[in-house]
Amino acid sequence: MTNNDWKTNTPDIECRKCCDSNMNTLPKKHHISRKHSQFNNTVRLLETKKEEALWKENYMKVAEIEKCLKYYRARERALEELIRERMEAVSRHDYAEAQRAKSLYEETMEHALQDNELERFLSKEEVRL
Repeated sequence: MTNNDWKTNTPDIECRKCCDSNMNTLPKKHHISRKHSQFNNTVRLLETKKEEALWKENYMKVAEIEKCLKYYRARERALEELIRERMEAVSRHDYAEAQRAKSLYEETMEHALQDNELERFLSKEEVRL
């Protein structure tokens, strides 16, 4: 088939089935993206809770949430660094280093999302968003 033949020739039935079935599916979201999104949503929720407490003039709660946010912002920088290290290691074909960065990322993320301080401000359902 030449480059112009695709306009006039219809694909065979098997190809059409494959294309049609893939058209209705969304691209699979990678585990790292889901966890990072969950982490970012948690930070946004904490910021919202902080604003609510500030609006209600509950300054002690604002201070506690701010302390929690500082912890999460520090974790966020570390997580982004691990993602960068992992991507660089894969591009160098250093898969042992990529696995180390991946494992450390997952461990750090799990600890951050299961922090006891978080339970004081957010429900488990809010953290899972």
